Formats: sequence, C-alpha cells, structure tokens
Amino acid sequence: MQLFTWYADYFRGHRFVVWGFVVLLTLVSGYGYWQPERVVERRRSDDAVKTAAESEAFDLRGSDCFLVIDGDDLFTADSVRALRNVIAVVEELPYVHRVVWLDRVPSRNRFGLDEPLFPPEGSSLERFQVARERALSHPLIVGQLIAADARTMIAPIEFDWLEVRDNEDCSDRLLAAARQAGGEASTNLRIRLTGYVPLSLDYDRLFERNEKRFRIIAYSVSLLMATIIFRGLAAILIVVAAPAMGMFWAFGLLELLQEPSNPLTNVVLPVLLMMVGLTDGVHLMVRIRHEKAGGGTCLDAAAESVRHLGLACALTSVTTAVGFGSLLLAQSEVIQDFGRACAIGVICVFIAVIMLIPLLSASLIGRNLERGYRNRGTAESHAGWQKLSGLLQRRAGALTLLGIGFTLVAMVVSLQLRPDDKLSSSQPTSSEPFEALRHCDQAFGGLEFVTVVISWPEGKQNQTARIMDVVSEVGGIVDQEPLLRSPLSLRELLGSFPSDLPLRERFSYVAFLPQELAPMFVNEQQRTTKMTVRIQDLGIARYRPVFSRVKDRLVQLEKRHPGFQLELVGSPVRRCDNLWKIVTDLAASLGVASMIILVMIAVAFRSFTLGLLSIVPNLLPLALTGTILYWLGLPLEIASVCSFTVCLGIAVDDTIHFLTRYRFECQQGHDVCEAVRRAVQGVGGALLITTVILVSGFATVLVSELPAQRTFSAMACTTITSALLGDLVFLPAMLIYFRRFRAVHLGTPSVEED
Repeated sequence: MQLFTWYADYFRGHRFVVWGFVVLLTLVSGYGYWQPERVVERRRSDDAVKTAAESEAFDLRGSDCFLVIDGDDLFTADSVRALRNVIAVVEELPYVHRVVWLDRVPSRNRFGLDEPLFPPEGSSLERFQVARERALSHPLIVGQLIAADARTMIAPIEFDWLEVRDNEDCSDRLLAAARQAGGEASTNLRIRLTGYVPLSLDYDRLFERNEKRFRIIAYSVSLLMATIIFRGLAAILIVVAAPAMGMFWAFGLLELLQEPSNPLTNVVLPVLLMMVGLTDGVHLMVRIRHEKAGGGTCLDAAAESVRHLGLACALTSVTTAVGFGSLLLAQSEVIQDFGRACAIGVICVFIAVIMLIPLLSASLIGRNLERGYRNRGTAESHAGWQKLSGLLQRRAGALTLLGIGFTLVAMVVSLQLRPDDKLSSSQPTSSEPFEALRHCDQAFGGLEFVTVVISWPEGKQNQTARIMDVVSEVGGIVDQEPLLRSPLSLRELLGSFPSDLPLRERFSYVAFLPQELAPMFVNEQQRTTKMTVRIQDLGIARYRPVFSRVKDRLVQLEKRHPGFQLELVGSPVRRCDNLWKIVTDLAASLGVASMIILVMIAVAFRSFTLGLLSIVPNLLPLALTGTILYWLGLPLEIASVCSFTVCLGIAVDDTIHFLTRYRFECQQGHDVCEAVRRAVQGVGGALLITTVILVSGFATVLVSELPAQRTFSAMACTTITSALLGDLVFLPAMLIYFRRFRAVHLGTPSVEED
C-alpha cells in the first residue's frame, strides 16, 4: 500500500517521467516487431533438422501424407486406368520422392519378379476379378493399401523436402493435380488427401485466419462493452487504449525474447490480455470518474485512483501471473511456452493500465470524464445491490453452508474426470483432410500405428522356431483386442508363402525377402522383429486400457520365453504415457498456484482467516466447471486443464477487489455487517461489469472451428461467471457468518497479529 501511495504522490509531480518510461517501453517493444527475421530463421533451421532423416523402405509409418481414393469398384478397366494416370502424374511432381501403391508392391521373394497387381489395359473382366482376389489375399495389401471391401485404397507419399517451395505443394497443388488426372478418365472416383502434413497445413491455415479474426472481434467487443458501460467517448478510448498498448508491449517483448508461438499463445492470449486489462481498467476508471464527479481535478482524480486501487490491481495481476506461471511446472513445452507468454503479457498489461489510464485521464483527453457519470448514478445507490446486501444479512449461515457444501460436492464430482487426447480435438473437424482421416479410420482401422518390438537373446542356436512361436503368440495377444486392427508381421508375411511347412519352421524364408521389404520385418544383426498394428482416432483414454492389457500380456509372455524382450512402442503409446504425466503436472501446478495465491491474499490483507475464507469463492468456479464437464461426458484434455489454471488467476481478481473495498470500509470504523454491505454496494457494479466484459470477450472464441479453442472458451465463460457468484454471495455471507473471529474485521488491531 505504501508503494502505491508513493507512486500516487510521485505521479502528481513527475508525470513526464512516467510518460518517458511509457515511450521507452514502446520503443523497446517495437524493436521486437522490427526484427522478425531472426525468429523465423531459427524456426526454419529447427524444421530442417526434423526433415533431414530418411524414411525406411516400404514402411508406411514414415509417410508424409496419403492419397485416399475410393469408389464403387476399383477393379474395373476405367478405375485402373484412372488410378494409373493419377499415380503417374503425382510421381512426376518434382517435390514427390516416392509413392507406394497397389501396382508397385515389392515381391515377397527376392528371386521373383515385381509384377503389377492390376492387369494391363484391355484385359478381360475375369482378369480384374483375379486381381481383386489376389489383392485381398496379399498381406502387404489388404488392410494396408486397400480396404477389406476393395472400395478404398491409400497411396502413401513421401516428399523430397529440398524441392518443396511452399505449403501449397504439399496440399492443394498436389491434390489438384491428382484430381485433374483422375477426372480425365471420366470415372466416379473420389480423391482426397490426408496424413500428418495435410492435417498440419490445414490447421495452420485455420489458425492464422482465427488469429486475425478473434483479435478483431476481441477489440470490437471491448469497444462495444466500454461504450455501453461508460457512455462517454473519453472514458471509452482511455479504458480500451491501455490494455491495447499493454498487448502491443507484450507481443513485442515476446518477439524480442524469441519466445516460440503456439495456437494458445497466438489466438487465446490476445483475447485474454485484452479482457484482463479491461477488468482492472474498469475499476480504475470507475474510481477516477467518482473522484472527478466529487469535484476533484483530473490530476487529483487519477492520483487518488492509483492510491486506493493500485494495490488491488497489482495483486490481481500478480495472482493471475502466478496462475499462468504455474504452467511452467508442466513437462509439455507448448504449455510451458503458453504459461510463460501469459505471465509476461499480464505484467505488461498491468504496467500499461496503472500508467496509461492515470496519464490519459490527467491529460486534456480526461477533462470531461465525469460526463455521463452523474446522469447514470453510482453503483452504491442501485436498489438491486441493497436487496442483495439485505439477503446476505438474513441468510448468512444458510448461504455459508450452501457454498461450502456445494463446493465440496462439485470437487468430488470433478475428480471423476479422466484425461484424454484425440486428434479431432486439435483439428478443424469440417476440413477435408480430417474427413478423409475418419474415412480411413473406418476402412483401414486408422492411419496411426503402434508396434510390438520382439528381441531374442544372443548366442543360442536353432531358436528360429521359438522366434516364430513368440511372433505367433504376440499376434494372438493383438487379435484379442478389437481396437487393434490390421496386424502386419512375419506371421502374416511368411504365412502367405506357398509351403507345406508349419509356420514355426518358416523363419528361414526371411533370407528370400527383397532388400526393400526385409527391414520392415526383421533385423538379424540387432536380433529384432516387429508387429505393426493400426489404431483409430478414438482417444487415448479409449486405448489406455488396451495398451495396458497388451503390456501385461507381453510381460507374461516374456516369462514363458526367457531371454526374449517384448515392448509396445509408437507415438500413440508415448502420447498415452505423456498425457497422464502432463495432466498430473498441470493438476500439481494448479494446486501450487492455488496455495501461492491464497497465501498472497493472507499476507496482503494480514489475515490468515481471510486467506482461508477465500478458498471457497475461488475453488467453487473450478469445481463447478469440472462438474459440468463431467455431466456432459467431456474428457479432461490439455486445453481443459490449462483453462482451469488460467481461470483461477482471473477468478481471484474479483476476490481481491471485494476484499480491498471491504478492508477500506473496516478501516473507516464500520463493523463487519456494515462493511460487507458497503463493499457489496460499492464494488458489485464494477465486478458485474468486468464479468460481462470477460465473458463477452471469451465467448467470441466459441465460434472457432477448433474444438480445443471452443472448450477453452466455454470453460473460461463458465468459470468467470461462477466466480461472480462466489465473490458477491458466498464470500460476503462467510464474512458475516464468521464475524465472531476478530481477524475478519480489518479495522481491529488483531489484523496485525495475524
């Protein structure tokens, strides 16, 4: 409090020094915008390192994208002509390194000839039917390159990244060339493109569009809400200009520090900073207009607002930054980057609000700030707040028990939430690449892979039969799980060889595998073989028990075959393990942030009791939001947990502003009941206004095509709305109910003892 008293006095006599600091910070931030090349070059070098590795021979897991072609019958003369035309055109593109498709599957015998699957043009209908039967019995084709109903095929593509000139090469330009080639044959084939690269590019395009759109919407909503609230051009411009400048500083400094960007940072952060800045700005402007309407000068009104509300605004910003900063405890770099960017942004916005609003209000722009304030009347005289104050006095005990009980029940329900991660949560579900991915999920069992790696011991002779026995038993484990589809291993490959030998005696046939095929199945130098299995985009939560059962059975199989090592690997398995770690880390960071914030409240108001009482109004919004997620059957995703942490920092702002006014009334000599009544009537209007601003701002993201952003927005709106209930109903009721403890009365000496 002494710091802001000093700053208010310093502001009165040295405004131009404050202006100089604002100009200096603006120039430093502007330098970050003027040096974008350095950031881009660094990111390009990172991308170059990632794309340098060569893909394995005939290993579909290394494909950059997939041509998905489906029709009523792929085994007709017209369809085959169109397919060959499409593949020929795609292969001629300079940036396409390799295309794997039905007509070019390697022979299973290195001494055999690589014959095309499809018969030559002009062949009879019977030959096409033979080709169909051959495809549906080939282990490298059925379930891998063509669906079991023979109506959908995929052609995995690998790019020559040195020849790629822009993003269109890997998406629209490639697809247009394929469709034009297929259309020339006058068939009814549908050609689409999916896979990691098309999905990523489609997401990036939508992300860039959303980034610009939601910034414009956030600014527009802020301007509209300020217009409705203040009904004065000067107040509107000042309140909106301060957080806008803070956001300019924040993103300039982030560029200068070369902080990596991500979807949450570039889309959610601008809306978040604008809304957080507006909430503090509204409180300051309400106070300035109140002082000005009372006869004070522009300079005095600005200085007094800083003196009385500076500490509250600082606490709200610090607690919000702590909430964001707690994300640094997570293992995910994306979440760490988001938390760090938010913490930096909140501090920048606070500095802008605490400096620019008083500066502009004390300038010529603010000479008529009180206009419209007298006509509308003050929040203290509003009849609705008087009725609420009366209800709190009469029903303090019942409301206290209701708040505590409801919070406990909601927390128990929220703990039933389980983490999950789906590709569809981070993709525009209406996009064509995603629709093609869903089609492949149904036709092939998915385009993601998990692998069981089988290692056998060294130095033992004549163990090939044991190797094949283990491979067969691993296949049996996979076959027991309906969600694991299209297994491919030595069991399927060697089992298709024409031979009278039992499968366990066919390992010697590995010597006949061609060079481009053998590495996919066996590495005799490392003594490993593997079984590759497809999974669908059903969510990690759906596959977690599947992976767990498979791992347990593999452990049991290892015990039956001493010396063999069996491991389930793959990106989905890592994501499953990492997801639970990330969510656990985020939950821990949320708990740490909650404790730090509550301790800060207790220290700031010199009352341990107030710190305890603030638990309910700040946990209630989070518990209520978690309960709603559980009732709607929604999982706990990374965006959800991030939203919890972010909203904790925002929700506690209302608590701080209410307790600040409550402390002021106690120090004026009022008892607890009267202090609560005056605090409710004094800040209730401002809290309602800031809640409307925050909800309106975050609600703009509800129209996003990205599910993760919509979830984040919906949770933020719910949390912030319920925070108003906690701080204007349950917190005042608890202060009245527990007034027997002198520590809740901040006008008594006992406050210092706490």
